[in-house]
Amino acid sequence: RAFIHTALGAVAAHMAGKSELLLFENGFGALNLPCDSSQFGSMNSMGTHPVFLKRMSAFVAALLEEPFAISNPFLFCTKGQMLSAPSALMRQKMLRDSFSCDLFPNYHHKERQCGSCPSCLIRRLSFHSADIKDQSDYTTDVFRLKRPLRDAEWTALTKLSRQADTLSSCLDDEDPWKSLCLKWPCLRRAELEMGSLNFSEGVCSLLLRHVAEWRSFLSPRNPIPTALAA
Repeated sequence: RAFIHTALGAVAAHMAGKSELLLFENGFGALNLPCDSSQFGSMNSMGTHPVFLKRMSAFVAALLEEPFAISNPFLFCTKGQMLSAPSALMRQKMLRDSFSCDLFPNYHHKERQCGSCPSCLIRRLSFHSADIKDQSDYTTDVFRLKRPLRDAEWTALTKLSRQADTLSSCLDDEDPWKSLCLKWPCLRRAELEMGSLNFSEGVCSLLLRHVAEWRSFLSPRNPIPTALAA
């Protein structure tokens, strides 16, 4: 799917006389690090991963026989940072009308968002980080429970909390980048292929920001996940 979408974008850009295609995705989502060993292969989308975009750039340039670049200008930004931009804050109503649910439209609920999948939780995290009031309707609001959560509804919250704890532990190490690469070897492979001097610094800064935003999100005002993460 990512190949088709990116290829169509490249075709549109070329027909418009452009030699560059910009894809906008927050860095945490673009890297899409596995939360645990059960996630592998296509279970983690790499459709905006910097290595994929670099390879697609080379592929399209070879087909066109001219320079062509595909890049993500927000690679080292969290979703919260993206929503904090003045241009985004001016469109808060549009943001509130948006949705990010992994399940939509594959379920029969009144609301468009389940509220418990990773995308719903990261969406809520970004709204909180950007200080935008989230007035969206969620099928399951994990912070205002009307019934006990089912096991499946705990899964994403548990995995994201544990992932943030693991990231924090790596980032507190004497050599954060080495520790991160030992935990997620894909980061080292990406660094080697990207060949960028600031890649490791940018990723470390991004992940530090994500951990800080996640911990703020799971503050005492949200006691259920805070207790879970502890």
